[in-house]
Amino acid sequence: MRKLLAAPDETLIPLTPSLEEIRLSSTNLTTSEARILAHAIDHGQPVTISYVNRDGNPSNRTIDNIELTGRSLLAWCRLREGERWFNLNRIIAVEPADPA
Repeated sequence: MRKLLAAPDETLIPLTPSLEEIRLSSTNLTTSEARILAHAIDHGQPVTISYVNRDGNPSNRTIDNIELTGRSLLAWCRLREGERWFNLNRIIAVEPADPA
């Protein structure tokens, strides 16, 4: 994950299916944030997302066991202690999660 954070946005990173879908569906994320999210999905690592729900309320969520399903994520939400769906287009930031 450190290599992803250190790499400039223009650095060529292999395009995985998850990174490709994230780049298409997550219009609010930078290239680096999309890489971090794709890496978390592909390698089973947690991330913290800034998310805006359908009512416009923002929250920060640390998520684990992330599955990419079309334009949504199904993940374990540590805040709610349960599985939750997250629309990729409502994720406004991604960062590596603090170790639990």
